[in-house]
Amino acid sequence: MAQTLRGLDSTVGLAPLCDGPDVQDRIEIYRYHISSTLADAINTTYPMTRRYIGDPPFEHFVQRFVRAYPPETGCLTDYGEAVSAALAAEPEMPVGAADLAAFEWGLERTGLARSATPFPFGAFAAQALNHLEEITFVLAPGVRLFQADWPVVEAYDRLQEGRPVVPAAAQPHAIWLLHRHARGVSVSEASEALVDIVACCTNGQPLASLGDSLADEHVDALFDLVNRGVIESFATDTPPAGPGTEPHHPK
Repeated sequence: MAQTLRGLDSTVGLAPLCDGPDVQDRIEIYRYHISSTLADAINTTYPMTRRYIGDPPFEHFVQRFVRAYPPETGCLTDYGEAVSAALAAEPEMPVGAADLAAFEWGLERTGLARSATPFPFGAFAAQALNHLEEITFVLAPGVRLFQADWPVVEAYDRLQEGRPVVPAAAQPHAIWLLHRHARGVSVSEASEALVDIVACCTNGQPLASLGDSLADEHVDALFDLVNRGVIESFATDTPPAGPGTEPHHPK
């Protein structure tokens, strides 16, 4: 049935459900509704990508995308992750279109994440700071790093302001940290030390995994992430620092 509604199969399998001389017309109504709903979801998620590419070419792209990429879940907010890869596969698209789409998808997913829980400073203070390197820190939901060989963040800001974006040649650019806060999604440039800390958190590793490369810059980056709500919890196997204190483990 799904293939029939997507126009990939005949209506033979739907005969028991759609009997009558006008079965094809009725099927077309459902096909139009499905394709237009999916297209609306793409346009909602990628407004700046659409603005960058232009309305007519982006509309044609969306029509091709909807036919080629059926939804994998019943939730529309999950639809469209493959847009960046699909744009990258079309050589006529302007430079950076795929990177811009990947950035917008990251913004969307980060924005849909739940808010971070307050960091348990009391429980953390009860731990011996001399064992800081043995603690594993936990990122808030939706935190992600983004990097592209194109000035994506600058282009996104210019598009939001209605200013033109001139496609630039590919070149290495900064790594950006995306995380959710009370007023929306924050995008900030990430230092090398911050990237190392986020990698430790993502991999469930303590700071000790950095080995000899662990430096003061990492400690500064760690507390910066804690204060900004990027890190929301921690876990440790270190014995409590004193009577009545227990290690804090994320739920």
